[in-house]
Amino acid sequence: MSDADGDVHFCSSQSQLRFAESQFLLRQHSFRLFFGSLAMIVCSMFAIALILWRFPNPFSFVAALVGAMVISGCLYLAMVHRTKMKIRDQLRTHGLVQDYQCTIRLNPNQVVLTSPLGIYTWANANVKVYRTRKGVLLCPEPFLFVFVPKTSTFKDASYSEFRKRLFDRRTTEVSASHESF
Repeated sequence: MSDADGDVHFCSSQSQLRFAESQFLLRQHSFRLFFGSLAMIVCSMFAIALILWRFPNPFSFVAALVGAMVISGCLYLAMVHRTKMKIRDQLRTHGLVQDYQCTIRLNPNQVVLTSPLGIYTWANANVKVYRTRKGVLLCPEPFLFVFVPKTSTFKDASYSEFRKRLFDRRTTEVSASHESF
């Protein structure tokens, strides 16, 4: 298979990995984050109203507001902390850590990741792909992502051509599977 079939050599910095992690959480766990945030807002409003009802002075309002923000922040971090630890563990297991050189190859039926810790393959149907402002986020497993920055080394193609080939590959596989029925 030639490099034109989709080899991309990439190396992610710490800031790129943190950006990708936040994008992964927002896209893969949005249901939990939405309802958790909604519950925190409702509880905060209830706590502020209760404190203002019991202590009707301006200082109480400020104290209740600050207290609600601190408690909401702690609850939010508690809500995502365990997930972040699972994600970071999976990234380390697959060799997707800061400054490690990795390669992504787009084969006709699968995505192949070559990292310093091994070669991993996933069927196209199992890989969710998201565009971000800094690159492409591939999500092959529930707690694993592969972030390909725009600044990666693209063999015989540009970032936009790689991204197009990545999305076209997924749509052609879906249409081919519908034709087989």
